Amino acid sequence: MGGMATHTDREHTAEKPVGTRELMGPDTINVVDFIDQRKVSRFQWGTIFLCALVMLLDGFDNQAIGYVAPALTRSLHIDKSALGVIFGAGLLGYTIGTLIIGMLADEFGRRKVIIGGTLAFGLLSLLTVTANSLNALLVIRFLTGLALGGAMPNAIALVSEYSPRRIRATLVT
Repeated sequence: MGGMATHTDREHTAEKPVGTRELMGPDTINVVDFIDQRKVSRFQWGTIFLCALVMLLDGFDNQAIGYVAPALTRSLHIDKSALGVIFGAGLLGYTIGTLIIGMLADEFGRRKVIIGGTLAFGLLSLLTVTANSLNALLVIRFLTGLALGGAMPNAIALVSEYSPRRIRATLVT
């Protein structure tokens, strides 16, 4: 037909969105269905537990900085009004970490990002006691928040991925 595509040619060459079910061959396993149809395994519970510990660190960090705030004002000789800036630095780092470092999991994998973020958070938390000025404390708190912000959304996503639908909402919240 002189280079013109017929109706049937266009049907076969047109790009259509393909769902996972259309791509699955006879040897392919749908992981979501596999997880949903089985009892939660010891491996899954272990993964969920470790991710819950990462989430617990977030709560601990927020509580601990509030608890040591009076000691910080005395040891660094700063005004109480500076505490808002210190708390804000951690939250700013957390926000940026969530937006930027959280996406690194697509490139490097959730496990690596969660482990790296948690290790960095732990080391930076230990470094907090070495801060001898307001500026040093601001930088350390910002970096601590950055590391934790990178780990948290990936821990939540990993729990969601490893959980069957029937209990997913309970485990993620």
